[in-house]
Amino acid sequence: MVRQMRLIGALTGLAVQICSAADLRRETRADFVIDPAFQADGGVQLFFTLVDARPGETHRAELGPFLTLDRSDRLSALREPVHVTTSRVSYVVDKAVSFFTRDRLLDAKYMQALAPQLELTSRPDGGFHIARSPANSLSVDVHLEPDFTKGVAGLAHGNLVVVQENVDFARVLGWRTAAWSATWTFHEAISAQQTRITALTLTYLFNVPPPFLGGPERLYADTAAQTLAFVTALRAYELRPAR
Repeated sequence: MVRQMRLIGALTGLAVQICSAADLRRETRADFVIDPAFQADGGVQLFFTLVDARPGETHRAELGPFLTLDRSDRLSALREPVHVTTSRVSYVVDKAVSFFTRDRLLDAKYMQALAPQLELTSRPDGGFHIARSPANSLSVDVHLEPDFTKGVAGLAHGNLVVVQENVDFARVLGWRTAAWSATWTFHEAISAQQTRITALTLTYLFNVPPPFLGGPERLYADTAAQTLAFVTALRAYELRPAR
């Protein structure tokens, strides 16, 4: 157990070091103002918050526009208190918005290239399986309708929206983990060869890490580290010449 705790502590410390060494700025408000100069220099703006466990209905006022992501109103269906996390991340990549085609965004090989740690594979039903603990099922779709983003217009812009939902989360060491999660990723052309990407995430959690695993702050450290790893991979991604 001591050995396991040391390993977890080392990994959490590494995540914090990665975040502090890179150009990631933690914002204090979900409606933070985009900083074009900071993003032009490679900066990533990230808001993250955790709402303590309580009956689902009492979360509504605090979650505001993030509830738009819960299209099936899963919050109302929950029969026990849950923790809720929300996040908003925004950054710029040197890729034209035309790079983000529907076929590419839904391609398992492309997704795996950007996030190899997920161990993502396609499922026969058209969805995806994520083997990384806690294992879960993933669905992804692309929306181009102008009215689709109306509920979150104050937080993100761009008509090309990737909608991701994660369900069927596995237990870890016998503990239930997440009930459900959704991420909406917006792609906004800011020049002929640059796209601003803004991602909103809403997650319902049965449990959060205990103090000896880093506590609630572990959630932020992991989110920040995973965000930076994804942004770095996307910025470095290059198409291979057709053979």
